[in-house]
Amino acid sequence: TPGYCSSHTSRLCKTPTPTPTPSAPSTPRDHGTGELTDKGREILGTAATHLQVKYSNGPVVAAAGLDTLPAFEPLAYYRTEVASNNTPAGIMVNSPAMLAGEFKKGRVVFISPHPEQTPGLEELVPNAVSWAGRNPRDFIATPNKESKAE
Repeated sequence: TPGYCSSHTSRLCKTPTPTPTPSAPSTPRDHGTGELTDKGREILGTAATHLQVKYSNGPVVAAAGLDTLPAFEPLAYYRTEVASNNTPAGIMVNSPAMLAGEFKKGRVVFISPHPEQTPGLEELVPNAVSWAGRNPRDFIATPNKESKAE
């Protein structure tokens, strides 16, 4: 079942910062630039390479490098930083903003920023949910591990 769940992000990958509380204030300047990968453009259904997208203190993640975690592939990277509301500076640029992977018999998409709240990008989340709802076709390798799916 598709859904949003940022509170369980740390179980999938290491998070350099704790998951923020939902009550953290957001301001109009909380927009950053992201760069989509080829796989990101395919899954999210857009030809755009760089996007200005709303960011409201979502998790900033990095590969944990553990064989016990599911494989993932970055769909987009942060190329600018939004360090506000007491978040640490210096960890956001070049970290994954969106990820995709497989878990058991399905697919997972993780999206840290808010394209659904960004004019012109509203269709990215429904496209990601549509992709996640299909049967897995290709193995998605982690940046630090190359292997084949069973």
